[in-house]
Amino acid sequence: LAKKIFRGFSCDMDNTINFTGLRNLGVLNVTTKDMRTGAKTFEEQYFIARLTDDAQGKDFKEFRDVVFRCMPHIPECLFPYNPSYLHIITSDCSKGSKLFVNLNEIPVKRETIPMFSYLAKLTKKIMKKPENELLVSDDFKYGIQGDKFILAHNKLSSLVTDERDRIFVLNNIYSPDNVKAGAEIINNFIQRVMENYLM
Repeated sequence: LAKKIFRGFSCDMDNTINFTGLRNLGVLNVTTKDMRTGAKTFEEQYFIARLTDDAQGKDFKEFRDVVFRCMPHIPECLFPYNPSYLHIITSDCSKGSKLFVNLNEIPVKRETIPMFSYLAKLTKKIMKKPENELLVSDDFKYGIQGDKFILAHNKLSSLVTDERDRIFVLNNIYSPDNVKAGAEIINNFIQRVMENYLM
């Protein structure tokens, strides 16, 4: 017997004229545990962020540069719903660990190390940001994009049909106080995968 536990992490910026830095960040943690032992049997992290180029940094340009450096060992890696967004899935189970970037699996090999390094750097940057810089736009969070982008293959509203429950889950996914924890989990995953490869 197993149960699924949804725990959300995220951040976002508001959509005012002073909108700078990373935007519309969110992380959803999905964990399956054995009901008898409490041991984790499966864990996935879903991450979404809009990458921008501004005075806060060149996150979008850096990502595109990394993709081109890793090609043809990875595809072009455009997020199909909006190319300015970065979507990450990290997956851990008994069969091993996998990383997906914009719905494309990224193999671990010498030619793709720049992608892993970039993601480690990006999540570290998020971990260091003060919480008051991790604001959320209600237009994104409660709109079509916030509902669709986090899972990508499925709308959150199709899994959580009760409106009050859906708002509760969205507030978790896009709450600024949890984004640092989510970024840390993804960062640890990337570091572990890289260390295992280099051993």
